[in-house]
Amino acid sequence: MENENLLVKISDDFYLLDYKGDYALDKFMQTGTKGVTKLFRFIQKQFKLKPSPVLVSRNHPACTSFSVKNDMGERIFGRNFDYYDSPCILLRTTPKNGYKSLAMLDVQAVVYLLKFQKPEKTKNPSKLLASPYMCMDGMNEKGLCIAILEIETKPTYQETGKIPMVPPTMVRAVLDKCATVDEAVEMFRKFDMYDLLGCNYHYHICDANGNSVVIEYINGEMLLVEPKDDTQYCMNFFFSMGGDNSTAIGFDRELIVRDAIKEKGGVFTTDEAMNLLSKCTLNFREHIMMIYTLWSALYNSTKKTVNLCIKRNFETRYEISFDTDFEEYRNDLLGDKNG
Repeated sequence: MENENLLVKISDDFYLLDYKGDYALDKFMQTGTKGVTKLFRFIQKQFKLKPSPVLVSRNHPACTSFSVKNDMGERIFGRNFDYYDSPCILLRTTPKNGYKSLAMLDVQAVVYLLKFQKPEKTKNPSKLLASPYMCMDGMNEKGLCIAILEIETKPTYQETGKIPMVPPTMVRAVLDKCATVDEAVEMFRKFDMYDLLGCNYHYHICDANGNSVVIEYINGEMLLVEPKDDTQYCMNFFFSMGGDNSTAIGFDRELIVRDAIKEKGGVFTTDEAMNLLSKCTLNFREHIMMIYTLWSALYNSTKKTVNLCIKRNFETRYEISFDTDFEEYRNDLLGDKNG
């Protein structure tokens, strides 16, 4: 089945993956998981793959997101994902029992680790087969957008008897099954959240109607942060009362986004929105590794397109839709360079 999937190399840093097979989400949602290892075991069993060890990077990302309008009145969801250096993959899925989606895959955390390896050279096919379950942000064909953001505090381990979900699998469930913010909230309520990697996560969700919410977990309780107007932003700290922000980060980025939204009245051109993301990028050393902004994404919930800048290269912008032919897109880019 893995041969049906199309991996297209755009550059050394950016790939497109057209996932055409069935990743068995409906079956997975019947049991869920409390960890990445069990998720990979599910994938290996589903596709009859030889078991192999799975390791997970335990270094935590820092991210920024915001929901605004553009100058055409279209809904825009901006997102920076900051992590250790690795390739970036835009994944397109077309499930039979769910919505199509475009989503960015976290390659470093769960696929290749700190031992760098090109996506096309992986020796463990189950990792690419698991890619629909490893996305950090995305948009579906209904214009619903979602992003995971980390908070450096104790993780959430809900034990209420519901089916357990880890953060990236929850993103997949929402992208495949939900058309609105209200539907996404109800989806979250159906599962017990089981955080990964020893930290907490919250979720910024918006839809094509301009609705937005941030879902947070404090002491095992799911809380909703509603916007005060038709804009909303999210960084790496709690917005709910009672959250432990003693080791949180991102307050400087909050000021940048808040002031820009106020100055622009919540209305941005595409260039202005991408410029705002550029002002919130990261590039610093942690121990022996560098933390980068791996991608900056602008999801347009109205037009159903995504604009991407990879690794702080804001001179090169990729625009992709649900109908984009990935191979033709690559060939057109190569033609432009050769021309």
